[in-house]
Amino acid sequence: MCPAERSAVQSAKMTKLLTPVLQLTEFPAGLWHTLVRKLAHMAEFALLGAFRMAALSVWERDSHLSQGRRSVTALCICLLTALADEAIQLFVPGRSSQVTDMWIDALGAAIGFGAALLFGRKKRRMG
Repeated sequence: MCPAERSAVQSAKMTKLLTPVLQLTEFPAGLWHTLVRKLAHMAEFALLGAFRMAALSVWERDSHLSQGRRSVTALCICLLTALADEAIQLFVPGRSSQVTDMWIDALGAAIGFGAALLFGRKKRRMG
């Protein structure tokens, strides 16, 4: 929801903070800013995916929905959120909507709810 200029400043601050780590990679310095922005998208949606999966698991624990249906529901909610996020950017000065960002968001969500599933299984085995 930030205008492009403010978003770029925030990303530049994070890139500067991560520069010692980024220098260890083979990525050219010119790509660091883009890498940080895309990883931020992925991280946000990984958290959303994990929280959504956890919420659906708790909420639907007593229902007869399979784990697969809960996973599909969680992913669909995350995809709709990514679509809404990209649509909102169409109305923010200097921003645009990108299909690639939706795919990055979807990958992040899948990683997040996959991690939540694994954590839930491990917790059930221990408890």
